[in-house]
Amino acid sequence: MAKLFIPVILGTGRRGRNSEPAAQFGHQLVEQAGANTEFVDVRDSARTTTLVDWMDNASDTDAWVETASRADGFIIVTPEYNNFFPCELKIFLDQTLKPYRRKPAGLAGVSSGNWGGTRVVEELRVLTSRLGMVPVQPPAYFPNIESLFDDDGKPTNTELVEHTQPMIDEVLWYAQALKSAREAQ
Repeated sequence: MAKLFIPVILGTGRRGRNSEPAAQFGHQLVEQAGANTEFVDVRDSARTTTLVDWMDNASDTDAWVETASRADGFIIVTPEYNNFFPCELKIFLDQTLKPYRRKPAGLAGVSSGNWGGTRVVEELRVLTSRLGMVPVQPPAYFPNIESLFDDDGKPTNTELVEHTQPMIDEVLWYAQALKSAREAQ
């Protein structure tokens, strides 16, 4: 059986972002679980307007569409800005639609406060569902992000794996189950 492919998306392009260590941490956990993965940074897209794969001039959506098409599931790590997700994440995800169908989405919220992005995760549940993804439970939360990782990106909290691994495990379980179901059709 082929290894699952689960890209990890960092959902903000903001300068000075504190969510990158959390996304890199999730990426490492996916690798350690034995899946193929790719770190996807919305900053690399540098998109400021919505351009989708079905438009005539959409050739620059090809890279993400190809990645999303190969993916068996997704993990989205994003900060909460004003109780919502960053607009660049929405623009990035809007590049395509069909490749998301019936694939799981693990959601991880990041915040500088005590709640760890709970509101952004709830908003992402709606968005990913509308895109055809299957948001899994439980999400992962990274509260007080400034103190969760050291300057080298290493976790300062020994329980961080314990709090994040259940989301990774569910994404992998759903990815395998939904991949088998899609292939059986």
